[in-house]
Amino acid sequence: MNKTVFVGIDPGKSGNVCILYPSKKLEMYETPVNDKQYDIPRMYAILKGIKEVSKDCGLYLVMERSTAMPGQGSVSMFSFGMGFGIWLGLINALEIPYALVHPRTWTKYMLEGAPGEGKDRAFSVARRLFPEWKPRVSKKGDIPKVEKEKADAILLADYARRSYK
Repeated sequence: MNKTVFVGIDPGKSGNVCILYPSKKLEMYETPVNDKQYDIPRMYAILKGIKEVSKDCGLYLVMERSTAMPGQGSVSMFSFGMGFGIWLGLINALEIPYALVHPRTWTKYMLEGAPGEGKDRAFSVARRLFPEWKPRVSKKGDIPKVEKEKADAILLADYARRSYK
């Protein structure tokens, strides 16, 4: 059994960090934001904690590569790029082994053949792959957007596991 801890980071302000332990247990963190700004000390604490818990085994992280999207405003793209740069700087400062992956690459690999579109598609695949993941559900039975956002980080962590050499 592989003893490596795998991490997936979706670096936007509404992004998440997913830790996938060798037991397939998931641990999730929302990207720390304080007063609409990235909370760098908390971002650092998350990564440092991951490094600590994985000190007796391997550690491998995959982060989605920051790219411009058609129709995305310059302010939101700048903000996303800032988060990407902060995460990247912290990962390197802590000497965590990592890979950057283009959104098209990991989604093609992880979502191939899955029905649906966008976040709903990623959400359903993450639920199928990790049935023990229990996202919060509204009183009406709807899945809040914040829960659907977690699917990308989960799938990035699993992509890290599947692509690890």
